[in-house]
Parts: sequence; C-alpha cells; structure tokens
Amino acid sequence: MHTDEPQFIEELRTALKSPSPAALIEGASMLAALQDVADDEFQAQRETTPGEAYPYAFAVLELAPVFVESDTPETNAVLRVWAEMLGDDMLRRRVLNSVSTREHPDWLDALDRATVARAMSMGDHFGEEETVLLEVHVDGHAITMACALQHLGTTSLDDAYLLPVAITTAFGDLPADVSARTVMRDLDLVTTRDLLLEALEFTEHLFPPVETDSWPATKPALEWLLRLLPANPDDSGTDFDAQHEAAQAALRDQLEHEFAASPDGQALPPEMRDEVGLVLELQHDYGTGDALRWGPTFVEYLMLDLYPRKYLAPDRVLLQLPRLLTAIVTWANARSGVPDESTRAVLKLIRDLTPEYREIVQNGDANPYPFGAGALSDPNFLETIGLGHQLESESGGSPLEDQDHTEQDPRDTPGPPTP
Repeated sequence: MHTDEPQFIEELRTALKSPSPAALIEGASMLAALQDVADDEFQAQRETTPGEAYPYAFAVLELAPVFVESDTPETNAVLRVWAEMLGDDMLRRRVLNSVSTREHPDWLDALDRATVARAMSMGDHFGEEETVLLEVHVDGHAITMACALQHLGTTSLDDAYLLPVAITTAFGDLPADVSARTVMRDLDLVTTRDLLLEALEFTEHLFPPVETDSWPATKPALEWLLRLLPANPDDSGTDFDAQHEAAQAALRDQLEHEFAASPDGQALPPEMRDEVGLVLELQHDYGTGDALRWGPTFVEYLMLDLYPRKYLAPDRVLLQLPRLLTAIVTWANARSGVPDESTRAVLKLIRDLTPEYREIVQNGDANPYPFGAGALSDPNFLETIGLGHQLESESGGSPLEDQDHTEQDPRDTPGPPTP
C-alpha cells in the first residue's frame, strides 16, 4: 500500500474480502452520504422526496469520475454498488460501460436483482420504541438493515445500520430477559415502506440532526432499500385521515368513560376524573397514539415538560397528575395486557419523578405563557394577543422578522398515531 493512499481505500479493501455484501454496501453508502460537502447549486436536488429521487449530487458529479479513472478493485466495486443504490440512470449507464468487466465480487452482478424478502418488528410492550428489520437477499447472501424508530407524536428515525446476516441469525435466539421485554412480529412490506418513509422524512427536519456512528452514513443504502419495497397502491388521502381522526376521538371518549367506571377510576375524586380526557388527548397527540399503553419515555415527557407546560391550571389541579397518572397507567396497561413487571417499572418512575414534578409546578416553571412553548416561533403569535402591530411600529419592523427558530423541536408538533 502506498503511504499516500486514502484510508477509505484500505477500508474498502477489507470490505471486499468479507464474504457478506454488507460491508461494501455500507462503505459505498458512507461515501455517497458525503453529499453535505456539495456546492450550494445542488441544494434543490437534496430537497426531493426521501426514497424516491436521487439527491447525492456530490457522489456522482465529483467522486464517480475520479473512481472511473482510478480503476482499482475497490473503487470499481463502489461504482457497481452506486449504479444500483443511487438510482441515477446516467451513472448506471456509465458504470456498466466503463467498469462492468473489471475485477469485482460475483455478487455485484446480481445487485440489480436484490430484493427485500422480509420485514420484521422488534419493539417494547408500550409501542414507544421499535426496531424495524429489513432482510435483503443478494445472490444467495442475506443481510439485514436495522432501523431504530421512536414513536412520540410523529415517528422518527434514531439510527439505521447494516448486519451481515439474516434476521433469524441475528435475532433468533435472544436472551430470556431481553425476549421477555420484546414484542416481535412480521410486517407487511407495503406498510413498512410507508412507516419508514414517514420516519425518514420527519427526521430530515429535526434539529439538531440525528447523528450516530452509522447515521447518516447508511441513509443512501436505506433509501435504496425503500425503493425496492412495494408502494401502496391505495392512497386514500385526507378523507381517510379525517375518518381515522374521528374514530380515534370517539375511541378516546369511550375509554374515558370506561376508565371512569372502573375501580381505578372510581377511587379518584370526581374532579380528578374530569382531567382524564386531557391526559388521553396528550397521549394521542404527543405520545404513541395508543391510550391503552403507557411507557416510561412518554410518562417522563408528560410529567417533566408536556403537562405543566401545555395545561394552564391552578397548582392544586396540576399537582393531582401523579395520582391521576398512576390510576390511568394501572388500568390501561392491565386492559391491554402489558406485563405486570413492565407496568410496575412505569409506576415506580412516576413515584421517582413526583418530587421533581412538584418542584416544577410550585416554583412557577410551568406555563410561562399559556399558548405553549412553541407559540413564540409562530409569526402570527403577537398579532393573536394584540401586540404585533404595537411592537412593529415601535421597532420599525416585525419583531420576529428574519429570526432563526430552528431551535424549536419539531416533535412538539402533534403527528398522526403510530400505525
């Protein structure tokens, strides 16, 4: 090896020696993800719909010609992967004309026939966290893309990484303690595509952006696999969404009445039962959307941020939340079949967080403005409370004009329930 040889060439050489395609696919994806150093003129290409169009201008326009000229086994292999992964017809034609006869592993000849053969979910009992597994078959090889999701308000992508083995090989023999905390199920490929596209699109707008050891390096590979999944032929659009929301609202009303009539609900004072509807609505809008499954992530978010910030009420009302939440969690998790051990862990968390919650409420940290923390990022907010015109006149311009509000967490915007 030459002393001035780039490190990535050595890493690609190691990947080529691997019996599994996963290492080389991951390396090619990482190089394609260098799109962030592209010139500004390519910004419009990056704003295309995730998984459907090609945004990696830098990889094609800058790296690909260099790789074609270099003619090494490593760069030739990357080009062969890019020809399928990046979905660019011009690149594919040039690669096949230039490097298809050069030295490469046999499985690269079958990459255009790669298929996603199976999708599977591994999640917790509460529906808060889930890992979606895509098993990909390439010329007799099986590899797995694991996509870690979080379902709070709108589904987001926490990470995505490649495994060099099939799903059953990687997760077929989980330790007993892990298996007891894990819900595993097969997924429909169409539904899986819709779920991952939604998560990917939402994650693109998070600030700060999601960054792990493997993400966004695996983004090009994930988008390639999403293109291999079958699309939903029936997009019912707004009418379906409206019907679904109406059904969800009716279900919440039903559950509210069921809880009020249950022993857990009857043990609460009547005025406390009046707040049940609000708590269920917050779970729908900002949690998993399932009012019958309450996990630790949303419970902590509800107590230490969401409830005291969103709900304008006297302290005596706010301070009832731990007792109310304990009753709701006990009833709802039992009704939906959440294991007792898991529910006990959530109830303990409520007890542990109660002193901090009381301090938030009693110190006046809750509800600094009744419109919610996101309101100040709304250009119409000051007009809503009648101050916009006055401040604009005094300052000579809009007080919110040209300000960057990217610090607002998009997760603070209610999203559709998790499928």
